[in-house]
Amino acid sequence: MSRDKRSGSGSTRESVRSPAPANLSASERERKAKEIIAASGVDTQEYFDKVVTQSSNGVTFREQADTWLEGMRNRRRKQPLAPSTIATWAYALEKWINPNLGDLPLESINNASLKKLVDTMVEGGLSPKSVSNYSQVVKIVMKSVRDEKGQAVPLRIIRGGLKG
Repeated sequence: MSRDKRSGSGSTRESVRSPAPANLSASERERKAKEIIAASGVDTQEYFDKVVTQSSNGVTFREQADTWLEGMRNRRRKQPLAPSTIATWAYALEKWINPNLGDLPLESINNASLKKLVDTMVEGGLSPKSVSNYSQVVKIVMKSVRDEKGQAVPLRIIRGGLKG
């Protein structure tokens, strides 16, 4: 509680203030953040199910990759993609990515699943450059997810689930 005596007015003003975030300890800030999240309801299973259902509608990685690749083949720009680029992406999807990730729902694709794919590609004898290029294809496909209005769906909504 702080007291503020104004000179000349003869009045005393008292106010109760919450400590500024900078004055809170790390554990107090974390507690406060958890309270805000809990009060908003975004940490409930029902909310998560609703958001995941709206964002991916049960779409598998393979389905999203097919949609994305078809869009890349048909895109209209000044400089279309080189046919060799499309062929490389299609090969990566067919030979390495879809056999490992294709049947997984989009919301289950995460860093751990990408690391497993990378391990599989390394064990398969791919060069580090090819592993890097093919990993980028996975990331591009994941970023290509759109909602029914055509807006990009942030990856944190597609995957991740609830963290407690």
